[in-house]
Amino acid sequence: MTVKLLKMKKIIILAFAALFSAGIASAQTMEEAIDLYNTGTTMLGTGDNKGALNYFEQALTMGETIGPEATELISNCKDIIPKLHLQIAKDYVEAQNTDMAVAEIEKTIALAGQYGETETIQEANELLPQILLQNAGRLLNSKQYTEAAEAYKAVIEVQPDNATAWLRMGLAYRGANNNEAAVDALLKAGELGQTKEANKQLSTLYLLEAVKHQKAKNWAGVIENAELSASYEDNYNAQQLIGVAALQLGQYEKAISGFENYLALQPNAKNKNQMYYYIATAYNSMGNKDMACTYFKMIMDDPQLGEYATHMVKNELKCA
Repeated sequence: MTVKLLKMKKIIILAFAALFSAGIASAQTMEEAIDLYNTGTTMLGTGDNKGALNYFEQALTMGETIGPEATELISNCKDIIPKLHLQIAKDYVEAQNTDMAVAEIEKTIALAGQYGETETIQEANELLPQILLQNAGRLLNSKQYTEAAEAYKAVIEVQPDNATAWLRMGLAYRGANNNEAAVDALLKAGELGQTKEANKQLSTLYLLEAVKHQKAKNWAGVIENAELSASYEDNYNAQQLIGVAALQLGQYEKAISGFENYLALQPNAKNKNQMYYYIATAYNSMGNKDMACTYFKMIMDDPQLGEYATHMVKNELKCA
């Protein structure tokens, strides 16, 4: 940041001191203002941004009391002061002091607007959401989920259409076990263009809910959440849960569909014989002997299920 030094115009006193006492006082004041300005410039060169800002602010205050003679000084101060606030904000960003960085950005925007520094306003407006996102990301990565969600809210207040902020706010709410808020945030992220990642997160959220219901043996809850999981991103875990829960509830067609979908997604699954067994059992419960025979025959050689399957084929169903 380059700032030029100002030179004091020589005052030639051609009359009596008493006659020009007011002019002399004005000249002294102007000289003091220039000294303040030049001290600020020197401090700026040493990297002391806060110290420099203090001197430029004093120079501006004094310059505004002088009049037309201080026009150049005032203009220079108004040019540099908002830029200095912006630089100080960047210094706070490096120190990871978000609150102070945001405060300096707000001062930058206010003063730059007052002084007509449009380029500085634009840069500050671009920097603010970056600062807020960086802070929210740190909180999310450190698993401070509630705080992270609030931090992403601050981003969205500045940039309502920031799809990344909505997505990550959804992750933060999920981490904080606020699923309702998480779903709302993820849906908004999807609307704004983060469809694939938002759907993936929604699928995972509902899958985990389905597992919770499975542990509680709430089979209807399992089906509801597993179907929602699959609706956002089809996955074999959700389909298996649908099959198991539907079998428990006697919803045999839904159970068969779930297991078949599982096998379609996992054709080489290690537990595919277990799935064949479930499907055979569901068909048998429906009274569909032919399909039950078909699936029981597929597992007659299985080390664990083969004995029972053979019994069903030969003795119970008397399959052809």
